[in-house]
Amino acid sequence: MVKTALFLLVFAVPVYAYTDPNAVGLASQILTPLLILISAAATFLRKQIAAAFGALVRRVRRERSDAA
Repeated sequence: MVKTALFLLVFAVPVYAYTDPNAVGLASQILTPLLILISAAATFLRKQIAAAFGALVRRVRRERSDAA
């Protein structure tokens, strides 16, 4: 965290850019429903996602113990 703050302070350069307000509005109208959809899907499928990660962890641990 401190390294990031120091990096931003030391290497900050001015940026000359303009973002059209209509483009930002369009981007937010597209991204907001996508983020809601992704979070709803993750909530709905959380048990399946947890089971998949658990199986992956068990497989990696089994391969490590077989290799040792």
